[in-house]
Amino acid sequence: MTRKTEDEKEARARRDRKEAYIRTWAQLPLPNPAYDPRTGWKLDEFAMHCEPDGLREYKQISFNMNFPHLAKKKQIPIVEWVITFHFPLVIGKRLLEPRFRVTGFRPAAYEPEEVPIPLLERMYPVIELSDLLDISERPAPRRYELVRVFKSSGIRGVHAKYDWRRLARRMEEEAVIYPRDAELVRFCRANVWLVSGEKPEALPDDATTRAAISKYGLWKFSSERGEGSGKKRPD
Repeated sequence: MTRKTEDEKEARARRDRKEAYIRTWAQLPLPNPAYDPRTGWKLDEFAMHCEPDGLREYKQISFNMNFPHLAKKKQIPIVEWVITFHFPLVIGKRLLEPRFRVTGFRPAAYEPEEVPIPLLERMYPVIELSDLLDISERPAPRRYELVRVFKSSGIRGVHAKYDWRRLARRMEEEAVIYPRDAELVRFCRANVWLVSGEKPEALPDDATTRAAISKYGLWKFSSERGEGSGKKRPD
């Protein structure tokens, strides 16, 4: 048996093992998103932490594809095939957020290393295996195995990014009027989330909140501004 044949045989065996694990993963309960600073998140745990609805859908589709007889689906809709490719890209963008750092093992390595941002931008997350794969490289793509995601503790001096736009949409829908400016500011400070979809660990300061209220035209929800007649008041 030639060396090339041995390599091909090993590659097939490795693919078979990975496909078997993916089938197993499709049947497992949803991953626990709790964060342990010693071990970080695996990619499926990280996805459950930051994109839980997307992961639920992704996992259900994975089950449908691997066990169509149990899912009672004769044919998988094209939209589900698209989701299986697109959702890992969503997680890949999350990995690039400065508040996270990503580590993994190169093939045959004995120690993990941090994945540099320029390389991480090229990597495709294999959520089920917690691998990163550079699908732009052929025939032997670079990859990282046993990938873990850690909180970066404010690396590179990045400040919290609050999602004022989403809060403004919510307030337009609810149309609640506050009797005083201070109460409107207090509500906005307590209810704005981060653009990452998480509740912030630290609330925005008063000046930042008032600037956002002005930018998004939210003073109209304060009776002190004289624009609150005829709308609901907070309970």
